[in-house]
Order: sequence, then structure tokens, then C-alpha cells
Amino acid sequence: MVISELNFENDKDIIKPVRVSYSYELTDAVDDIGGNLYFTPMLFLGTKESPFKLTERNYPIDFVIPFEDKYLVNIALPEGYKVESLPETLAIEFKGGESKFVYIAKMNGKYLQLKVELEVNNPYVSPADYASFKAFFEKTVEKQAEQIVLTKA
Repeated sequence: MVISELNFENDKDIIKPVRVSYSYELTDAVDDIGGNLYFTPMLFLGTKESPFKLTERNYPIDFVIPFEDKYLVNIALPEGYKVESLPETLAIEFKGGESKFVYIAKMNGKYLQLKVELEVNNPYVSPADYASFKAFFEKTVEKQAEQIVLTKA
């Protein structure tokens, strides 16, 4: 991977969220199978697997502080290709908004644009809520792992 145009914003202001932006070129992220291109649009940014593997849990999950992970991804489609089908939008909540996940994919000219947000507004998940939080988080991981197929235009 080659990274260029790396910018940090608010890295010295503890009141504002840190913003990191960059451009990159990744050479091995696409599989060419029968002339179709397959790739995961979240590339290296997405969560690959859920850390919540236990069937039940006796201790709470404690993220320490609330947090938001927001990704805006623009992917330039190769010349002569089109997206076979866009992933469906997903917006889900855990326990009335204590955690939220949004995944939106859309086309804008020759760019595939993704907006992915994970908010954990309550950093404490009780053992009684573990099973439903685990299910919520597994859905976020599944969505981030969805592949997109590009076909010849």
C-alpha cells in the first residue's frame, strides 16, 4: 500500500475529535475471476471478525469512553467497469441508540462512495445485554465484509 496526502486535524485539541485523511493505492485488494472484479470496499479499514466470541459473559464489556468511528471512502472504478449491484444500506441500533451502525454505499459518477459509522454512546454493556450486543456487533462485521462485484461495462 502506498499512502499519500496524509493529513491530521485536531490532533492537538483534546476537545475535538481527531480527523485523519489520506489517499492510498492498494495493489492486491481485488480478485479478478472470469473478467469480473471482486473486492471488499472497506479494504483494510473494516473489522474482520468480532472479538465477542463467548456464548455468554459474566463480566461487562467496558469500552471505557464513548466513541465514534466514521469512514468516508471514495473508490475510483477502473475504466470500462461498472458495479454489478450496490450493497444495501444498513442502519441498526443496539438498545435504543446506546450503539449505532450505519453503512451507505452509492455511486457518484465513476466513484463508489461509502459512508460507514459506528457509534458507541454508552461504553458499558452489562452481561445481561451481552447476547444482543454480540448479535448487533456481528451484523456490523458481516456488513463490512460484503464484497462488491465489478463487471465489464
